[in-house]
Amino acid sequence: DSTMHVTAKDLAQRVEDLLKRNSSFALYMAHGGSNFGFWSGAAGTNATDFQPMITSYDYSAPIAENGHHGVDINKEDKFIALRRVLERHWNPVSDGSSRIPAEPDHIQSTALFKGKSVKLSRKASLLAPSTISALSGGRMQSSGPIARNLAMEKFGCYYGLALYSARLPALRSGSKLTFPSGPRDRAQVFIDGRLQGVVYRTDTNYTLALGPGARESDRIDILVENKGRINFAHGMDEQLKGLPFGVLLNDEVFLPKGNGWEVTCLPLHSKDLSGIPFPEQETSTGSNSTILFEGPSFFWTTVTVPEGRKDSFIDMEGWGKGYVWVNSNPLGRYWTEKGPQNCLYVPAPFLDGNVWLAESPMLFAVEENPHPQIEVLVLELDRPNFDLSVRFASELSKGGDDLLKIGNNSNNSQAHDDQAIG
Repeated sequence: DSTMHVTAKDLAQRVEDLLKRNSSFALYMAHGGSNFGFWSGAAGTNATDFQPMITSYDYSAPIAENGHHGVDINKEDKFIALRRVLERHWNPVSDGSSRIPAEPDHIQSTALFKGKSVKLSRKASLLAPSTISALSGGRMQSSGPIARNLAMEKFGCYYGLALYSARLPALRSGSKLTFPSGPRDRAQVFIDGRLQGVVYRTDTNYTLALGPGARESDRIDILVENKGRINFAHGMDEQLKGLPFGVLLNDEVFLPKGNGWEVTCLPLHSKDLSGIPFPEQETSTGSNSTILFEGPSFFWTTVTVPEGRKDSFIDMEGWGKGYVWVNSNPLGRYWTEKGPQNCLYVPAPFLDGNVWLAESPMLFAVEENPHPQIEVLVLELDRPNFDLSVRFASELSKGGDDLLKIGNNSNNSQAHDDQAIG
């Protein structure tokens, strides 16, 4: 969005013009902040015009996401430029000093662990029964033998993920799965724990060929991610998530073998995440053999922060797509292939002796954390690599190392309305 690249010079000039006319105006944004957790929303008007908002709402504002001075694309200070304009137009007091209050001291940011990588040494598969049991909290329902509308809201799922599980009926050679009008919003299809493919609502093709190894009675799992509801304009009219238009098998309504679809809500609440077991590996018995789980996985570690607790950023470069928590605080989402954000803001209070459970933007519960360590938890949806690490940084951009990167895909499906670097 070109409006996100207004320079410090242009901003100052526009405000100057408004002040000379004695106009009333508001800065959008003076300070944007962060869309922690699952509250970022989306822009768009229909199924394919869909742009989920990124976690950062920095918006290239004069006050940056972490409370420091905002800078433009040329590294010019927007806060200072704006302050100078206001000082010229705000009558000084009798002694010639400014009426504008002095700037408060900044909360310092730090590259935790001196910028060295931190390995997330424990792994748990999202599809493992023990993980599903911990995350679902009993939020599991049956669709019945025939279900055309499988919207996740119908089963009490409103945020996070929804897992649709069933047994395959009799198949023919070259069987295919179709999501009419597309999933809402991103569906990963697994058969006996093995990934078959991914379908996203902005794709042009909603049909997926099942692998030649798929057989009758195999377990099929469809993991659907709600990437945010459109929060303005005509796109607000249709906001159901999951599979509101059902699933087709070989162009007919998918009729699972047995009692229909089993739908499990995975809202990814902090209180549920704390119960995830982290075994060395976990297996499951499919219809034909014992298999190792593939696909989405949680990665976890605890580490001491010797430098003290200050604001920081966590860099997800090298990962694929997923979510990050620090001390049970949901920092937000990343999608490195699409961009534009690979780096998530970690406020200092998230690193202190308290855990802030932000399950609702209106409710914060505080629990004492007696441990001197911080916990880092990542749900990686696309790249289940056991050796992945994260790195902490002191700023969104430091020198030539831009921690907030813009994807190369010109059809970028993540909204750029909130780019953190102007």
